[in-house]
Amino acid sequence: MSYEDKGLKVGIRDVGEIINLVDRLSGRLNAFNVIGRGVTLNVSQGNFDIELGFEVRPGRPLNRVVKIPIFDAQRANLTSLPSFTVLDDALIFDENDGIVLSLDHMPDGVDSILLNIRCPLKHRRFMSMLVNKQVQIEPRNDVTSYWMTAQFKHLRPLRDKLDSLRVEDLDFLVRVHIEQNIKEIIPHAFIRQLEVGRDLLQTKDREKKQSLAREHLRLAQANKLVGNEEKVIEKIEDLLKPSNFESYLDLIGQFYYHDCFQAGSFFRVPNFVIPSMMRVVSKTNLTLEEPAKEGELKFKRREFEDNFEEIFPKSTKKRKKRK
Repeated sequence: MSYEDKGLKVGIRDVGEIINLVDRLSGRLNAFNVIGRGVTLNVSQGNFDIELGFEVRPGRPLNRVVKIPIFDAQRANLTSLPSFTVLDDALIFDENDGIVLSLDHMPDGVDSILLNIRCPLKHRRFMSMLVNKQVQIEPRNDVTSYWMTAQFKHLRPLRDKLDSLRVEDLDFLVRVHIEQNIKEIIPHAFIRQLEVGRDLLQTKDREKKQSLAREHLRLAQANKLVGNEEKVIEKIEDLLKPSNFESYLDLIGQFYYHDCFQAGSFFRVPNFVIPSMMRVVSKTNLTLEEPAKEGELKFKRREFEDNFEEIFPKSTKKRKKRK
């Protein structure tokens, strides 16, 4: 059974508050023997799960109703252990009391139970307070390596308070700067040609428009690009599409590739932007058993430069031949 966004918000800001919430929930279940306390942070989904395993204490009378005053649970499940049979009838939602466990509606013979409650995780800085991320850049001959590490900041108290903690789909952002690579290749006259074309479209002054038109033609002829400007622009845009830029990236280690996208602007005119960097997003998972992950993102810089240079006619190329 699931319940959607009702009433008072939990308002979680950091993992300490989640642990406090786990403590309060354990206190509500003091008539039982709590046998497991776990938390799973679902980063991409923006929520977290609390899992509490508990069992009936032999010979101890039980409160037949346990009230858990959480009002914004996205989901709440109650299952028996070890069969994981769903106990829908024993879990209800009450607008005044929150989540309510009714032992009178629990099947006979069930004495070990797992409670799962999912709540929203909305605080933007939550993960930065929980996980330390570092990037070290190492330029080499043909590639630039970005060494990535992610690890829990305060491992000991986490292990003291929780039996399990899992961070799923932890984002790791690396800024791959390409501005300098492009600057060394792209002809100055081509950039000027685009700027003149922009000014030509924007000006309303007749004499200035004629002057700009003559300059635009002269630059196009100097660039050997007369009639091919749009094709050059299309090739640059195609090379810098995230789906194509991915081919210049290698990810090694304990991270997996997720996405990349353009950021910043080395050059901008209407309907055409050359970004100054590509923001590469990889992901990983952290647990109490594996509290730190390492990886290497390789940017095949030389291959990227060679392919970018091939867009332009040979007579316009700026770079000197490499030995």
